[in-house]
Amino acid sequence: MEYGNLTFTTRWNHVYNNRVFSNLTYIFSNFDYQLGQPSGAFEFTWKSNVIDQSIKNDYTFYINPNNTLKFGFLSIYHTLKPGYGESNEESNFNIHSLKNNYAVENSVFVENEHEVSQKLTLRYGLRLSSMHNLGKETVYNFEEFENGEMEVIDSTVYNSGEFFSPYFGWEPRLSIRYLLNENSSLKASYDRTYQYIHLATNTAASTPVDIWFTSNPNTKPQYMDQVAAGYFRNFKENIYETSVEIYYKKMYNAIDFVDHAQLILNKYFDGELRSGDACSYGAELFFRKQQGKITGWISYTYSKTRRKIEGINYDKEYNAPYDRPHDLKIVGCYDINKRFSVAANWVFSSSLAYTIAKEWYKHENLWVPVYSERNEIRLKGNEYHRLDLSVTMNLSKKGNYESSLQLSVYNVYNRHNLYSIIYKQPENDDRPPEMKKMYLFGVIPTISYNFKF
Repeated sequence: MEYGNLTFTTRWNHVYNNRVFSNLTYIFSNFDYQLGQPSGAFEFTWKSNVIDQSIKNDYTFYINPNNTLKFGFLSIYHTLKPGYGESNEESNFNIHSLKNNYAVENSVFVENEHEVSQKLTLRYGLRLSSMHNLGKETVYNFEEFENGEMEVIDSTVYNSGEFFSPYFGWEPRLSIRYLLNENSSLKASYDRTYQYIHLATNTAASTPVDIWFTSNPNTKPQYMDQVAAGYFRNFKENIYETSVEIYYKKMYNAIDFVDHAQLILNKYFDGELRSGDACSYGAELFFRKQQGKITGWISYTYSKTRRKIEGINYDKEYNAPYDRPHDLKIVGCYDINKRFSVAANWVFSSSLAYTIAKEWYKHENLWVPVYSERNEIRLKGNEYHRLDLSVTMNLSKKGNYESSLQLSVYNVYNRHNLYSIIYKQPENDDRPPEMKKMYLFGVIPTISYNFKF
């Protein structure tokens, strides 16, 4: 398995006068990943790319001391290469390539921060987003039967450069901040967000088996409504900052794949997906020390994310693949003197929920798994946690030039955190396949040199 990302960003800032300034930003990103078998009768290589080119232009206009207006636009050109394969003549794999997908995503937005009084501040805005697919493309039309199976009945061909399957979404947002006194405040917010690029994966970990694709005639954009509220309080002249927040998120057109879905190099991929609703809710506790020789923060989040999609998990609600109920982060930094500082970072989160083989039976000399319900099982002892440590030495400071040297160690105690689950047949044994844990990273030391001018 291989994956990586190449990015490039450039930005131009311009101040028109003391009330108006703007940022013009160009961003290029090429995310590539591949999966393969390097040799033998099953040799093959499957590669995929997600290439984005973005232009964003945003403005800030200070209308008066009580109103700050922000507006602008964003345009993204998506190039998705869902899969192209390579194999040798002796391989048993018949590798073919899928056509590239092209799409243009645009949005315009306006937002105003209005200081109604010394205690009350409103921030309200509206964003209009859209996405158009761009040919050359063949879209397959499906018919669903009573047993839930999808069958291709015909197809629609779009010529090169032809726009098709347009989608639009209005995204309002509102936030309110009310100061109770100099040290505490209440905040509440609502916003709606559309997502036009989707991710489908048949594992609980982020692996090269991920499939990225655009909204199309068979898959509508996902969108969500979120409300949140919180209480914020500072202590001892803002040395300590604390907060308690709760949120609820309702998601529409959430996607997932059917059981035994074929995701890789499948030109009828849309027929493997189903869509429905999902919801997420939770609470976060936060504490931070901002001043002194010792600084840092602690956060704890409890959250749940559930899906209910017709045709999946017997139409019953189930855990989302990224659902982690408990999440704890502890970060600390100690300034030994002006030149040296040390920092530590410890994270902990619940085990992900998996769909695993609960039982096995033998049929015609083959072991056949009996799987649990979708994302039903959390494996005990496989919670995620690790400790990172670093030491920083400030080297020099001359005028605007500063530099430092840092030594850091990732995963100090070499925790083998679960990355994904595989099944392996015991050698020379008539027992069923055994579940094995796959992990990626152990201890990773890093030396870095940083400078700014």
